[in-house]
Amino acid sequence: MKKRWLQKVTGVTLAAVFVFSSMAMPAQAGFNHRWGKMPSFLKEENSLTRTNVQTIKDMVTGLAETNFDDIQIEDYYSVFNVDSQETFFLYPVSCDGVVRYTANVSEDGTVSVTSNVDALEAITDQQEPEALLYVDDGVYYAASEDNTTALYEEGFVIENDVYSFEDKTYDEKLDTMTENEANFESYDNLLLTTDRATYTRSDVNMTGLWDWLEPQDTSYRAGQTVTKKCGITNFLLQGNYGLCWACTVGTITNFMTGRNLTGKNVADMMGIGYDDGATMQEMRTALSRYGLSFNIYNNKLPFSQIKNNVNADKPFGICMQASNAGHAITGYGYSYNTGNTSSYASTNLVYAWDSNGYQISFAQNARNINTSGYRFSWYGSLY
Repeated sequence: MKKRWLQKVTGVTLAAVFVFSSMAMPAQAGFNHRWGKMPSFLKEENSLTRTNVQTIKDMVTGLAETNFDDIQIEDYYSVFNVDSQETFFLYPVSCDGVVRYTANVSEDGTVSVTSNVDALEAITDQQEPEALLYVDDGVYYAASEDNTTALYEEGFVIENDVYSFEDKTYDEKLDTMTENEANFESYDNLLLTTDRATYTRSDVNMTGLWDWLEPQDTSYRAGQTVTKKCGITNFLLQGNYGLCWACTVGTITNFMTGRNLTGKNVADMMGIGYDDGATMQEMRTALSRYGLSFNIYNNKLPFSQIKNNVNADKPFGICMQASNAGHAITGYGYSYNTGNTSSYASTNLVYAWDSNGYQISFAQNARNINTSGYRFSWYGSLY
């Protein structure tokens, strides 16, 4: 990240492969897996619980603009984050045969779903045998004994980067992963050798790998799912700059006032550099200069307040931080099940816009928001 990341909500710059000029939300992405030609990455064994699987299904259903007949969770990839020294798991989520979402699952079972499938597509294109998959300073790499290949750049620039695989050999990389209690072995096509987790919209059908998992309390499914979103159509993209905070302000302002601001417009108005980031107070000041009254809440926003905001067509700001990175996104929707009305229910979902160009969904009570290989903590809100 840029300097002053602890004081500033610093933007996550998008990979240089795409420099966005359009301010409209991109069309729903997706790609087809080439079954039988999947890369053979070493990975740590991981199994989703029935609750995890149901949560992913609920998140996808809420994010999707289309009512899919078939939702499948495919074989996962195990990724070691060098910067945080943690392992996370990427599950491709197929909708009607096309991978349209990524389920990002941490080792503690925290789940987030994103419409960004670019990293998955880059990983699928890799054909190195017995390769390690890791993220170092925001870049995905595949490392075999013969070669290390950069696959995809998330765009994170880490301030005070302590750990790095840059000068390590293949064996040293594997030893480092093992030292951090990760057990990387060949679990090739773990799900594909059984049956994939398969859903239909009208029924939950667990097969194969999921049959032996302990049943969870599913009584909440007797209720109805309620989903509400602000009707935002002008979602701002930050491009190759640290303008996440400005795009959050601009997205909210454009929706509520009918303006046509860009992230750069907001930063210029505030006199803040495009890569300097902003505090929550500066974001609040920017909103007030556009005639909008927002409050600061120094924690994740309670679900009752999220519903109040969305019901009033008032998007809200979400400020997050990891140990070496900060980010701001725009909350614009929620979902809950009427069979479980607790304020802390795991079925209380939040829908948000990431100005890197994708939608994300996560449980309001989740300890972390998993995205781009990082476990962000939601530390502050503008509502």
